Amino acid sequence: MKLKYQPPNSPDMNVLDLGFFRAIQALQQTHHSNTYEDIVNATNNAWKDVDPWSLERNFLTLQSCLREVIGCAGGNSYKIPHMKKAALKKCGRLPESVSCGKDVCDDGCTLLGQVDLSTVMLELSLQTARDLEMSDIFTALETLDIDDQDE
Repeated sequence: MKLKYQPPNSPDMNVLDLGFFRAIQALQQTHHSNTYEDIVNATNNAWKDVDPWSLERNFLTLQSCLREVIGCAGGNSYKIPHMKKAALKKCGRLPESVSCGKDVCDDGCTLLGQVDLSTVMLELSLQTARDLEMSDIFTALETLDIDDQDE
C-alpha cells in the first residue's frame, strides 16, 4: 500500500466518501494502531471485512445524488435521497442502477448547452495542475513524517 495525498472532491460525488470510507474507518478504529504498519494492516483487514452490500448501496446512493444535482441545476441544495434499498432488495426489486425521468435528462442537457466548454476545460486544467502540485507537496511531507517515525 502506498500513502498518497488525494485532492478533495465534492463529498456527494465521490462514491468512496458517501459511505465506504466511513465504514472502513469504523472497522479500522476497533484496532489500536501505533505505527504506520499497524495502520496499513488495520486498513487491509477492514477492507477484507467490508460487506459488498454496503458498496452496492453506496453506488446506488451516488446515482441518486447525481440525479438530484441535475435537478438542482448543479447545486447542492438537496437532501440525499433514500430509496429504502434494504426493503427493495428483500423483495427482489432493487434496481442495478438509478434512472432519471425525461424531464431531469432534458433539464441536464439544457444546462450543459448553456456552458462554454472551453472555459470549463481551462478552469479544470488549472485546478488540476494546482491539485497535483499540492498532492506532490503533501506526499513528500507524509513521506518525511513516516521516515521520522521509523527512526
